[in-house]
Amino acid sequence: MKNLPFFASLAALAAFAFSSTPAVAGSLFFGLSLAAIFSADYLRVIKPLAPQADLVAFTREAPPLPTCARAA
Repeated sequence: MKNLPFFASLAALAAFAFSSTPAVAGSLFFGLSLAAIFSADYLRVIKPLAPQADLVAFTREAPPLPTCARAA
């Protein structure tokens, strides 16, 4: 199924090249191009992102800043 967008775009180019009238070729090209775009969007597999790094635990808290204490 991953080759479907490629074949749809190839069919769109073939319809444009081998059609006798430009109006038919343009409409076939447009329709098959939309089919290629929609199939490329809906057939892809979306995987969730996984973290690549390990988490590091801090051993102590940071000391409070005097400017933050005064602002609070």
